[in-house]
Amino acid sequence: MRDGGAPEQPRVGGQGAPAPGFPLQSRVLEESPEEVFAMRTELCEKLGIDLPVFAFTHCRDVVAAVSKAGGFGVLGAVGFTAEQLEIELDWIDEHVGDHGYGVDIVIPGKYEGMDEIDPARLEAQLRAAIPEQHRSFASKLLSDAGVPEMPAEDKHHELLGWTAATAAPQVECALRHERVKLIANALGTPPEDVIEQVHEAGRLVAALCGSPRQALKHTEAGVDIVIAQGTEGGGHTGEVGSLVLWPQVISAVAPTPVLAAGGIGSGQQIAAALAVGAAGVWTGSLWLAVEEAEAPPAQRQSYFDATSRDTVRSRSFTGKPCRMLKNEWTQAWEREDAPDPLGMPLQGMVTMDAVQRTHRYADAAQKVAFNPVGQVVGMIDHVESVRQVMQRLSEEYLSAVDRLEGLQPS
Repeated sequence: MRDGGAPEQPRVGGQGAPAPGFPLQSRVLEESPEEVFAMRTELCEKLGIDLPVFAFTHCRDVVAAVSKAGGFGVLGAVGFTAEQLEIELDWIDEHVGDHGYGVDIVIPGKYEGMDEIDPARLEAQLRAAIPEQHRSFASKLLSDAGVPEMPAEDKHHELLGWTAATAAPQVECALRHERVKLIANALGTPPEDVIEQVHEAGRLVAALCGSPRQALKHTEAGVDIVIAQGTEGGGHTGEVGSLVLWPQVISAVAPTPVLAAGGIGSGQQIAAALAVGAAGVWTGSLWLAVEEAEAPPAQRQSYFDATSRDTVRSRSFTGKPCRMLKNEWTQAWEREDAPDPLGMPLQGMVTMDAVQRTHRYADAAQKVAFNPVGQVVGMIDHVESVRQVMQRLSEEYLSAVDRLEGLQPS
């Protein structure tokens, strides 16, 4: 979803070899009998991958499957303690073969309590700052919806890796794994010490942005890959649409490679991203309902039933605008009697109980569940395996490029 020289606007068709943005080298995916068409960009060469398809996911099985299928899986670490992350990465190492993968962390540029670097003290400080009104409001929404309580022994700690204090151990853990080739930061420019730490370990740093201004901050700080995410994307997004945002960012930060994100669900959309100069695509929603994903059946069905008009950017779960499925929970936090969502990470601490309960009891909880997803959800209506998705993306990409070549004068 983004290296070398200044990016060019690829020429489609015409005489001679295909344009750099539309490489048509064919190959067979590892362990697959089907022929696919690799979209080789310079970023593929740098990371040793066949397809410039980066797959963000919270599921280790998807990470391994995407990397083995020629793409680049990226594990979202925000929900794991460092100890839990170690277990996940050990598993990926055992199942990914000799392929690389990445880890995505969340260190916002601005958040509550950012001066405190001790995780335990920070969590205590933040917990004391949460008004009871917010906890009561969230608790009542869950009870009114009939969502069972979590057993006390299964309750999660409230402060996730939304801070520098909690993300630092995740970075240290990730860098101990040689197959981890990339550390991405999902919100804001990574701190200077994190960028230095990753570079000293010989890995690449990526960061998401929603504007050219943010992208320039990334590159000035030493970020290697910029991920330009349009508002269509799932999770935390800005307000500008992908086809407007991508070329602006690509132009602003050239020659830094840019991954196009937000609304990528087909090979045709990959072709569009490469056509405007992207070095690849960063995908997320596409993997929520694949065979290898651990989504409960009821959550999968919510995605299958949704159209592209059924998402909303809401601060109700994390404290920052985050695209997710609309439901009674998101609507309730917009009511006049609702408290204003707190900033990050306070709102996330308020809603951690809701995230856990609506995942554990998904059948009973969909009307108040946390289902982050982009507008591409309207294109997701059945289960596919990771390999089938990668095959489809490759074939659709080739079809799109063939069509564009056919538009050129003979």
